[in-house]
Amino acid sequence: MVDATGQKKDADFKAFITKTIENQDAIIQEVLGKLQRFLGTRLNATPPSTFKRLTPNEANDRSDRGLCYYCDDKFAPRHKCRTPCLFMIEASYEDDEVLDEESQKALEDIASDLHQ
Repeated sequence: MVDATGQKKDADFKAFITKTIENQDAIIQEVLGKLQRFLGTRLNATPPSTFKRLTPNEANDRSDRGLCYYCDDKFAPRHKCRTPCLFMIEASYEDDEVLDEESQKALEDIASDLHQ
C-alpha cells in the first residue's frame, strides 16, 4: 500500500498490529485486575440481603393495627421506611375453594374495571 507521498504504509500498519498484539495480554491482565478490585470492594460493601416473610395472620394483624408491613412505624399513604427495601406481595391460597356466583361476579367486575 502506497500513499500520495510514495511511502509504504503497509509496513507501518503491520508494525502497529504486531505491537498491539504483543501488548494485548498485559492490557487484559491490567483490566482484569482493576475489575476484580472493583468487584471485591463493591461486594464487600453491600450487606447481604434478607427476606422477611409475613404469614397471612401477621399481615392482617399489622394491617389492623395500622402498622407498616416492614417496620414498626404507623403506615400512612406517603410512608417511607427508614431502611430502603423492596417488597413483593404474593397471594397464597390455602385451598382451591370454588367461589359462589356472587363472589365470582364481583371478581369479574373488578377485573373488567382494571382492563378498561
